[in-house]
This record gives sequence, structure tokens and C-alpha cells, in this order.
Amino acid sequence: VTDLLIDIARDAIENHGADSVYMPDPTASGDLLSPVAFDKYLNPIYRRFTRAIKDVPSYLHICGDTTGFLMYAPYSGFDAFSYEAPGCYTIDAKRAIGDRMALIGSLETIRTIMLGSPELIEKEALQDLRDGTDILCPACGTPPYTPLENIKALVDAAKPKEKKKKKKRPKKEIVAEFLPEDAKLRELTEVVIEGDSATSEKITLSLLDEGYKPLDIVENALLPGAIAVAKLYDGGYVFVPEILLSSGAMQAGIKHCKESMGDVAKKGKILMHVADGDVHEIGKNIVATILEAKGYEVVDLGKSVPIDKVIEAAKKENPDVISGTSLMTSTRNAFPKISEMMKKEGVEKPFIVAGGSVDTTFAETMEFAIYADGPEVGDEVIKAAKGGKSWKEIREDVHSSY
Repeated sequence: VTDLLIDIARDAIENHGADSVYMPDPTASGDLLSPVAFDKYLNPIYRRFTRAIKDVPSYLHICGDTTGFLMYAPYSGFDAFSYEAPGCYTIDAKRAIGDRMALIGSLETIRTIMLGSPELIEKEALQDLRDGTDILCPACGTPPYTPLENIKALVDAAKPKEKKKKKKRPKKEIVAEFLPEDAKLRELTEVVIEGDSATSEKITLSLLDEGYKPLDIVENALLPGAIAVAKLYDGGYVFVPEILLSSGAMQAGIKHCKESMGDVAKKGKILMHVADGDVHEIGKNIVATILEAKGYEVVDLGKSVPIDKVIEAAKKENPDVISGTSLMTSTRNAFPKISEMMKKEGVEKPFIVAGGSVDTTFAETMEFAIYADGPEVGDEVIKAAKGGKSWKEIREDVHSSY
């Protein structure tokens, strides 16, 4: 059989103008073979075949669950692998294959390609490209009843996009947006922006002695200073050290305001964590501090939190909102799994996803998820959830503002 396939392929290349060879192998499915058997019995045959056609690119497609084969596929000799792996995210497939061969795929054949809208196809295709797909393709063949506009949407998604250039706002304009009118509060805000903890503490105590309400100091001077620095970071004017200094200056003042306020009723509860495998928690910690200062109860699970721990805590704490942060693209795939577990366990809460590896498109690939690009979104989402809005309504409101 292998000799016959080689003869057919060589004839197509030499006599009929074939520029590449595509090998579909439905009988190599993970439903029939173990990964070890795949590597032991099939890879030697594949290598023999690909050596005979090495003058043209070659592609391998295997039907069914190929999750266990991903680490062995690069040893097949094929230049690219088209995978159909239910439950396997593109980012996982790319991590297993690396740069050893190209990755083809893998939009769900029926739900997305045939029955989905062009908008859904574009959204999932662009997400696959961001996650590491090299060539866009249905997970299996294109169903005969697929609308032509769906096929066109897949093709269009692969075309290079012109990035919209955002006009950079001047630094002074950004800072001015957050400066309060009250001269004494403005002085405190400016100190927080500068990251001067000692002076922040001194001015806060002075304001409290003068009769300023603790909550007014927090909401009108301390928080605006920290948020201004976050916006300056987005604009490329400051970096992480400045954010940390500003956060420290804000917390130095908040400490005294909390002591002055005593125990107050909480406005809502949020469960926060950093995705499993990710240890970058600076952003999460700053947002937690801001939300606490605004009067919310924050349950902080910390960094690199396993999925089951998030669900367990959500059921125990019954928060109004759950949030997860991921800086690395290799860890954000925990969020779709959390979303699936939330639905399975009946934890139907708004799920804020934030951090450098996520965006609105990623959030919209899963239920409950709402992308947040800054600390003020957390406040907005909790208020909306407490007000009775569904996660779908909240997501539409938040995402439409970007």
C-alpha cells in the first residue's frame, strides 16, 4: 500500500503539476491507536512516504482525537499537521508541536464552519492565528452544505489586516483627566502619581485631621493617582517600576483612611486569582487594592491557581464576580476550562478575564467571560451584577465601550 501511495504521489508531482501532497489518514485516529502505537507503527511508514516526496511540501491530517499524537507528529516527516482534537486548544497543540512543523486547523467543522455565522468564524479564526495556527482550516473536511459566505469569512480572516493607528495622547492631558479640582486633594493625587509614599502618608493624615472624609480622600485623590499611572503605562510614558511606586503611595494613604473609617458594609464581593501556571500577580494585586479601597470584599486566591481550586472557592464564597488574570498566552487556556466548569457546576457568575494575553475576542469565545482593560471595569461589572444584569448584558455593555 505504501509503495502504491508513493507511486500515485510521484505521478501527481511529475506528470500532473502537483505542488504539494496532502495525506488524510482517518484510520490513524486516537480512537483506534495509542500514542505509543502511533509512533512505533505509523511514523516509520510516514517517514518512508515523505522521503519519497521530499521535493514538495507535504501535509498530514488525522481524524478524531489526536491530542496524544501531537508530540510525535513532528517525527513523521510531514511539513505540516492538520489536527482534529476535541477538547484540545490551539495553544496546547502549538506548544506540543512547537516550530518543528506547521500547524493546520482547527475550526470546529459543524458548529463553527457549517452552522456558525461569518462573524463567529472570523472571531475564532483570528483567535486561532493568535494562538499559533499557521494555516487556517476546518478541523475536518468542509461540510457540503456550508454557506459560501462562511468559507469566504475563513479566507478573509487569513488576509493581513491593517492595524488602526491610535493617536497618542499627550502625557499632560492624561494626568489632567485625573486631577481633582480641590487643591489639597490634587496635591495628594500628584504625590501618588510621583510614587512618593512618605509624602502621601503625610498629606493623607493632614487631610483627615482637617475633616476630609476618608472615602472622599480614597475615591477623589488616592485612586485617581494610581489609575492615572496605569493610563500613563498604557500610553508608554511609564513602566512597571513606576506602577509599583504609585501603588505603594496609594496604599500608604489608604491604610490611614481604612483605620479612620472602621468597619463598613461591603458593596459586593469578587473572587480573584492568577491563572494556573502564571506567577505574574502585580496587576491583580493593584486591582485588588483599588477594589478594596472602593469598599468591595476581595477574596484573593493568589497566583498559579489550579482550575478546581477556583471553582471550589467560587462555590464556597459565592462572590458576585469572579476574575482571572493571565500575562502569558501559555496560561490563558485555563480560562475556557474554568468557564466550562462554571457551567457544569452551576456557578453562573460574570467572569472577568484580564492581563496581557487576553482581549475581547478571546473573552467572547467562552461563556460568562468579560474582558477588562483596567481596574475601573471591575467596579463597573460588580455594580452591574449586583444590579441584576446578566453576564451577557454586562459583556455587551463593557465590550461595546472599547
